[in-house]
Amino acid sequence: MSSPRNQLQTTFVIGPAIGFLLGGSLLDVYTDFDLLPDGATVLSKDSPLWVGAWWVGFCLTWILAWSCAIVIGMYPPVLPGAAKHNEVTNLIGGLK
Repeated sequence: MSSPRNQLQTTFVIGPAIGFLLGGSLLDVYTDFDLLPDGATVLSKDSPLWVGAWWVGFCLTWILAWSCAIVIGMYPPVLPGAAKHNEVTNLIGGLK
């Protein structure tokens, strides 16, 4: 059975790998994709002036992080039933 520590360490490996693959795939999209009509580009991908949209991954990560922060921020400072849980924990000698 995997422990939470092993699951956390797995995310340290999988997270950067997903970011690397996403960033690499976004290099095929031209930076000014929102300004071009119907996806037509003046430059080709072989041109030295081509700049990929590598920054889109950072924007998506920013939106995801803020979404998680907003949801977590909606929780109350103390959850209902926490006092009873703390009382039981103190009676059995704390967490080991």
